Amino acid sequence: MKKNLQFLNEKKSQKSKLTMLSCYDYPTSLLAEQAGVDIILVGDSVGTKMLGYKSPNQVTMEDMIHHIKAVRRGITNSYLVGDLPLSSVQSPAQALRDARVFLNHGVDGVKIEVFETEIVSLLSENGIEVCVDLIYPFLQHRDPHKPVVELLADYVVIAIDHQRHGAALLVFTMAPEEIAKLATEQLKIPTIGVGSGRYTDGQVLITAEMLGMSKATPYYNKLYETFEERTLRAMRQFVNEVTTNEFPSEQNSQHAGEDELKEVKELIRRMDSA
Repeated sequence: MKKNLQFLNEKKSQKSKLTMLSCYDYPTSLLAEQAGVDIILVGDSVGTKMLGYKSPNQVTMEDMIHHIKAVRRGITNSYLVGDLPLSSVQSPAQALRDARVFLNHGVDGVKIEVFETEIVSLLSENGIEVCVDLIYPFLQHRDPHKPVVELLADYVVIAIDHQRHGAALLVFTMAPEEIAKLATEQLKIPTIGVGSGRYTDGQVLITAEMLGMSKATPYYNKLYETFEERTLRAMRQFVNEVTTNEFPSEQNSQHAGEDELKEVKELIRRMDSA
């Protein structure tokens, strides 16, 4: 069954937790859907996790489109969200143009990281489902001298304001658990938490981090696997077996018949002397 916005809203109303993972390629997204993940995000974290960039802000539309297309091929039922890169949210008009490009490549909705509501309003008015990522540390940096209590109140009010302007989903990033809980209780739309405690409607992690494929170990991550160690061990074993002639073995080889080999050698001799 295709998971759409109605499905996500119904899970919230039933108090059934939503699951979301950041995936960047075909095989990973295929596995995520098989595992039952509700929402798959092609996040701008692809820049630092897959492309070797120093910052997600370096990610381009071309980068995102390439990975969205790969992930789209891997999933049928999960709700697919694409992160609009920094260059897309410089104006509402640019965001609308780029969001439409994403839709043409198969996303169900787009994600933006903004506190202002102008872009959300324009996208939702044009029938585009928008997930807004409210990153609490960014709010702190924007108003460093503001009392903490006021910042926390602002965070909840901003969340409610985004719902009012048409946001379909909200991600609470690194917000205090109590504040994420308070906002979630006041919102009709689903909330997804990352580093924001236990009481949002769902949780999101970056696949590369949860599988131990990344050096990053943020406090909110849970290491479910150690793929980096296991992959390195397997690659070292491959190098060793090739250099010691253990690989390939007989079972990794195929053969030509003795008569065929004679004919091939004769044919090569004739061709070489022609």
